[in-house]
Amino acid sequence: MNNKYIILAHIASIAVLTLAGCSTPPAHTANWYYYWKEGAVVADMDKVHYLWQDPPTTIGVSSPQKSTTEVGLSDDVLSSMTELSVVNKNNPSIQEEIIANTDGGIDVVATTIAHEFKHIWIYQQWGAVIGHTGIINGLKHTDGDAIPDSVEKDRTPGSIGATYEFAYNDADTLDLGSVGGWGDYSIYGDNELLARIEGVINPRSTTPASDWSVGGKNWGNH
Repeated sequence: MNNKYIILAHIASIAVLTLAGCSTPPAHTANWYYYWKEGAVVADMDKVHYLWQDPPTTIGVSSPQKSTTEVGLSDDVLSSMTELSVVNKNNPSIQEEIIANTDGGIDVVATTIAHEFKHIWIYQQWGAVIGHTGIINGLKHTDGDAIPDSVEKDRTPGSIGATYEFAYNDADTLDLGSVGGWGDYSIYGDNELLARIEGVINPRSTTPASDWSVGGKNWGNH
């Protein structure tokens, strides 16, 4: 099964981090953040904090165990990068391909918000934090990807386990961690893959006509 998704910008550097661990922003906020938040240009921008990083090292962050209602975005939302193609280690017929174009802006924000809230959704379903193993909320977690063994073993048609054939004892069944510079995903690649696909197939809605930010959809039409 070869699934191909079209993504509007690079999300390779998206991570699950602690919002409180970010450096202190300057007194002002970024031009894009001001326009997109005040103008509600992207759905759920009211749930987004400006993530100040100089230089930016990640596009978006979520910390489900600390907040299930807020995520952070950095200036890296203005960037564009590459595509992702991964293969299930145990069943090479299962392949996931995410093709990127060169646009950043509100499209990547819509993708990233959906992506980060998928990490939160996973936490809300089973209550596990990435890296934790053992019995959590009555369910066994062997590999620490925050998805319980029973879900990863489930081969009921249409289930997460059947769709991706995640291994219960491998946190990165499709080997995202082998992609250059993405080694951290070796400890939660299965979780990350679900978030990436969610961002692509179900991004937040946007209102391009309201995007007056520098370089935005209406930049040059002032």
